[in-house]
Amino acid sequence: MNERIAIIDGIRTPFCKSGGVYKILGADDLGAFVVTELLARTEFPVEDIDEVIFGNAMQPVDAINIARVIALKAGLPVSTPAYTVQRNCSSGMESISTAANKILAGEAEVILAGSCESMTHAPLLFPEAMKDFMMGMMKALHILLTDLAASELMPVRQRRRCPPSTTRNASGRHSSKGSTRCSRRRQSTQATAAKLTSRRRNAKPGRRRLSQSNPSAAPGP
Repeated sequence: MNERIAIIDGIRTPFCKSGGVYKILGADDLGAFVVTELLARTEFPVEDIDEVIFGNAMQPVDAINIARVIALKAGLPVSTPAYTVQRNCSSGMESISTAANKILAGEAEVILAGSCESMTHAPLLFPEAMKDFMMGMMKALHILLTDLAASELMPVRQRRRCPPSTTRNASGRHSSKGSTRCSRRRQSTQATAAKLTSRRRNAKPGRRRLSQSNPSAAPGP
């Protein structure tokens, strides 16, 4: 293909702080809004769009393959393929370069490319003890918070078991330090688990009221 690729038009929402005026909108809602507005401004026929490619770093659990969700919410035909790319902070640029490459390769003529993100809806990660407790709450008739320490009720800031291998710390020296930190974290986790196990074993029988075997307490479908 010797012809130049043309960018027809573009639009974006204002950048806002996390938890601000857009806090009630998910990333898929924001993406669908800009796609709908873009199509309205350009009056471009949606049936001529060959594909939709969107970049997104934090894939929302309620909108897997967010590009497909955005396309459907924006009113594109069900037959229009859509997929999501992820390259952290470069996800938006990745969607555009991927679209350009597909056009150059003759795989498409018109591609709608973009990106979306909602830091407000980043998931909160909790320690294993808190997750086990919440799973028990789904089946329990009565709940006692004495099974958990106050620190276990707080979300964890980071859940990486080992530091990521990046260009900054990929050398053997940093790898050795990373292994040492991982070992210390593992020992700390094992010690915390041992304390929880001991506390639960020593608890008075009459104090624990989590009902794990009562099928009538399980939530309905």
